[in-house]
Amino acid sequence: EEKFSRAFSTDIKNIPKDVLNTLDFDASNLKGLEYAREEVFADSFAHATECPTNNGYSKLIREYFPNCRAYFGGK
Repeated sequence: EEKFSRAFSTDIKNIPKDVLNTLDFDASNLKGLEYAREEVFADSFAHATECPTNNGYSKLIREYFPNCRAYFGGK
């Protein structure tokens, strides 16, 4: 979905490198960006459907990808 891709592109530009490393996202190449986008899509959907989690990675995605979360109507 083009709108989600735009939201992802906006969010990932603002994430500190140490957070990207913690999430194991490599934003320096296409394969790494595709992996990150898929993970963020899945996690953002889970947050939007109020799937409970205590996972630290999931919490970081929720915090650092607000536009992706908003795509699904999340707050």
